[in-house]
Amino acid sequence: MIRQYYRGTAKMNTLRTDEMEGQFPGLLSAVVAASAAEPETGAA
Repeated sequence: MIRQYYRGTAKMNTLRTDEMEGQFPGLLSAVVAASAAEPETGAA
């Protein structure tokens, strides 16, 4: 559910949020909320 396009020699990626919300209503906001609720582990 991403869109890829070239900008010069770089490949850019964007999330297709409108399509994502249409297919899976509320999923993206639930994932973001769950991620924000998790404690930082310090691992990269």
